[in-house]
Amino acid sequence: MDVTHWQELFDYNFWANRRVWACVIAVDRTLFDKPLSGDRPSLMAQCVHILGVESWWIHFLQTDVVEFVDDEQFHTQEEVRAFWDQVEANVGTYLAQLTSDELTRTVRPTFWQDPWSVQVWQGMMQVLNHSTDHRAQLLDSVRELGGPTEEQDYLSYLHERAMAAHERRIPPV
Repeated sequence: MDVTHWQELFDYNFWANRRVWACVIAVDRTLFDKPLSGDRPSLMAQCVHILGVESWWIHFLQTDVVEFVDDEQFHTQEEVRAFWDQVEANVGTYLAQLTSDELTRTVRPTFWQDPWSVQVWQGMMQVLNHSTDHRAQLLDSVRELGGPTEEQDYLSYLHERAMAAHERRIPPV
């Protein structure tokens, strides 16, 4: 397995997280921790959930220790943003040390009841898929509150990267 593919996929994940965060903070600050319609939690709870899953999975893959995030430790946008930055840095550290052998290592979180396991790459895929799913839900919540939304498609990420690379190669006029 090619480690660089996983590094790119997580770079996309960071890109999408940052775009969605920009939408979240564009909403009236007083609405950040307010419950939404139906059974949807607040914007803050949704952000912390996305990050909490990214955090525990990567920590587990690094250490074989499951440590869940305490949702109650966050009270402000600044605390959530600091956690977001910390999670991204931790994932980056893990990705920088990732090897092909590590990707195929078998893991099993201790709280799983069934006697089955996954390979590291499958756990990483779960993180990416989970985050994409919940970012979409979060953007729907932002829209409900009157905030802006952004594309989070992988192709949008690739296009933005390609255009930035193209601009760097064109000498200024």
